[in-house]
Amino acid sequence: MKRKRLSSILTLIVGWGILSCGRHSDTYSVWLVPSGAQYDSLRSFVCGLAARYPSHCFTPHVTVVGDVQGTLDDIAQRAEKLAQRTGPLDAWLTSIEWKRGEYYRSFYVLIDETPGLSKLYEDTCAVIGKCQTRPYHMSIMYTDTLSDSARAAIRDSLYRRRGGKSLGSTVRLTRLLVCSTSGLPPEKWTCPKEIKLE
Repeated sequence: MKRKRLSSILTLIVGWGILSCGRHSDTYSVWLVPSGAQYDSLRSFVCGLAARYPSHCFTPHVTVVGDVQGTLDDIAQRAEKLAQRTGPLDAWLTSIEWKRGEYYRSFYVLIDETPGLSKLYEDTCAVIGKCQTRPYHMSIMYTDTLSDSARAAIRDSLYRRRGGKSLGSTVRLTRLLVCSTSGLPPEKWTCPKEIKLE
């Protein structure tokens, strides 16, 4: 009798596990990225920094919203709806900054707020169901081993190459990506869904 009861309990546990797996949701991020020569140039820049400093070679991107729970199909459908409200966006890259103790904001370029980006923020909250922390930015290194003075020296050397006190360049963001990032190092992030902005 005890053996039968144990067998029934085990069957229920296994069945519940299978059902749970069927409903399993993951975590995804939605990004904006450029295309063509601009994308190649930015990726070369990011990977060049990773070759010289303790960072990673990763896809240059502007996070529209991160850590969204759901299946890939569900989030891809929401991203498609967001893309229908969003055309290509021009992002003006300005000052390089960092936040101490925040790995994913450890070395990034601020992006000027524009009416298009303000609308994107509102549409993201409505369509994706989650709002991103602003201001928008583009990370160029992820590092937790560089001191503030080392980061300032790198920042200033990058400014000198541009001949000023900011990066002062515009990037045209033409694609929306749905990416798997949770629990992975940046060089292993993958983006299984791409939507062109028109």
